[in-house]
Amino acid sequence: MRFVVKIGGHLLDEGEASFSKYATQIKSLVEAGHRIAVVVGGGNQARRWIELLRTLGSNEAALDEIGIMVSRLNAYVLIQCLPQLAYPLIPTTMQEFDSGWVNSNVVVMGGLTPGQSTTAVAAILAERVNADRLIILTNVDGVYTENPAISSSEFLPQVHIDELAKIVSQKPAFAGTYDLVDDVLIKVLRRSKIPTIITNGRHENIIIEAALFKARGTTIIYE
Repeated sequence: MRFVVKIGGHLLDEGEASFSKYATQIKSLVEAGHRIAVVVGGGNQARRWIELLRTLGSNEAALDEIGIMVSRLNAYVLIQCLPQLAYPLIPTTMQEFDSGWVNSNVVVMGGLTPGQSTTAVAAILAERVNADRLIILTNVDGVYTENPAISSSEFLPQVHIDELAKIVSQKPAFAGTYDLVDDVLIKVLRRSKIPTIITNGRHENIIIEAALFKARGTTIIYE
């Protein structure tokens, strides 16, 4: 089977342990005969650089560029955790991704284009490789009706793509503020109907559990 996994950068902020944890799960799935494309975000390190440049007067496009650079650093570290397994180069275009996908069972990358979240990149890859499932890892259990920190917020075990679009439309799109999804992700999922789950990346063996359709999270529905 083919899986695309988006790992939120904040899940990698803990350092060696977090990278090793995800690498071990990816290796297990590949050894079981699956193929995996991984997209990683920039996390708090990217946000620190973005805020620094924002105070210096940089525009949003430039801030997005620094976020993309940091996401690619995270991708490089994860590749080093998968020696002789992951494609050794970080794709910076879809054509470069295609080359990696032809030559390896694991391709890891970061962001691509200013104004586009790494989650959107993951959706585009999932469509491109006809993935059996898109797995989006974040630091909450899935999609909520409001900010999960608000007591009245309700967890949604399923969410229709149209309802998800409404939730996304209420969020800002400044560099470093992209949350679970953005408009590009919505458009790609709506047209391709990729089986997708948004789940908590801190749960044990979460990539494997999600690949086996056993993980707790929010499943996106289209009908």
